[in-house]
Amino acid sequence: MQLFEKKLRQTIDEQVQIKPWKESEKIPLYFLEFYKMYEITLLGVTFLLAKEVRSPASTNALKKHAIRLCSLTDLPVAFLFKALSRYRMQSMLSNRIPFMLEDAQMFLPFLGINVKQPKECIQKVEKGKFSPSTQLAYLYFLYRENVEMNATRLAKELNVTTMTASRALQHLYEVELVQCRISGKTGRSKEYRKIEDPQFFKRGKEFLCSPVKQIVNVRHVPDTSLLAGLEALAQLTMINGPEYSIRAIGQNQFSYMQETIVRDEAMVKDMKLAELQIWAYDPLLFSVDGHVDPLSLYLSLMDVKDERVDIALEDMLRRQRWYTD
Repeated sequence: MQLFEKKLRQTIDEQVQIKPWKESEKIPLYFLEFYKMYEITLLGVTFLLAKEVRSPASTNALKKHAIRLCSLTDLPVAFLFKALSRYRMQSMLSNRIPFMLEDAQMFLPFLGINVKQPKECIQKVEKGKFSPSTQLAYLYFLYRENVEMNATRLAKELNVTTMTASRALQHLYEVELVQCRISGKTGRSKEYRKIEDPQFFKRGKEFLCSPVKQIVNVRHVPDTSLLAGLEALAQLTMINGPEYSIRAIGQNQFSYMQETIVRDEAMVKDMKLAELQIWAYDPLLFSVDGHVDPLSLYLSLMDVKDERVDIALEDMLRRQRWYTD
């Protein structure tokens, strides 16, 4: 805290004072597991500064914590972070949650101080869609209730490297879809848990994309392939299925296939040859009764311009416990 106090003296207030909060009996032990409390006087105003000692909670949780701490101490409350992702910072700004960063950026509305956002000081969060590995991690949490997962265990579950799993979990954390706590004897193991349904689906769906990377036609479908596309949707809803089979297989499994790909369009139509979708990730990981998982199925068909398909997809999703409009 000495370096932080020194920076504040240099940039904002030469008279700033920071000292440990001495009335800890006013604060439930639950909060002391998440924050180390300080009393700070800045520009003549005294307020409570809650420094994170574990990974920050969700924005909604922080808002509730601020309200609760304020009522317990009769002081304005601000959170102190080492750094914030751009997404988290914007979320806190829009929710008017006071915070300070160790580089002296801050948002203290009760003091009329707004945040400065030099690009080099803000952790960058990848924009756009999830990578296949991050989407896999998202689906893993979506289909499981009350699961906590670290990178090592997730890597084994998804058959990816620990580094890949770690990056996927970090991405989910940066866009506030999972929460993180530190555990283990060394205090270095990060355990991740998803936010509550249906918010997990509602917030996450904007980052999702179709898993289909390529479509080919084959004479015989692989034994490990799953029902997909309109054929799978027909099994799950009242929509009529196609006259040919549609299957899905992961791109890694496809690379080992010995099946001959048929490229003659006339032959494909005349013989009603099977359509084989090559997916960016292994559809077997979340398969249900021989067909691909519901959300991936939806993503693979969401761009089909057919009102009947739209209605069938909506009907399928409404039966999922995590679905929300």
